[in-house]
Amino acid sequence: MLDEEKNWAMSMDSLKQAVDKARSEGKAVRGLVFINPGNPTGQCLSYENLKELIKFAYDEKIVLMADEVYQENIYQDERPFVAARKVMKEMGEPYASGVELLSFHTVSKGTGGECGLRGGYVEMNNLHPKT
Repeated sequence: MLDEEKNWAMSMDSLKQAVDKARSEGKAVRGLVFINPGNPTGQCLSYENLKELIKFAYDEKIVLMADEVYQENIYQDERPFVAARKVMKEMGEPYASGVELLSFHTVSKGTGGECGLRGGYVEMNNLHPKT
């Protein structure tokens, strides 16, 4: 799903093919997890790539789950970390209120007591009330 020639961007064509294939096999595709920044490289998805993911989730009615726990562990300067929630809100409607997004973060990575301490949280945006 990642395209090395595009600096490890998410390949939306590959993603669409995978979702279509799963659905054609009778599988209910309900969610998509992506890790940004990636582990172990710290490679970040671009702002534009995040916009594509958000639009894809909206169009396909898929819940996005953004594993963003490594945002403090980036080992390159060319592409900064941008939170999926920030991109979604800046896209405006219908995405800002129409995409179900869960963002995961932790206090166990990239912080001062990293060894042995564990803790994390999830921020939930636009979830259906019955979820």
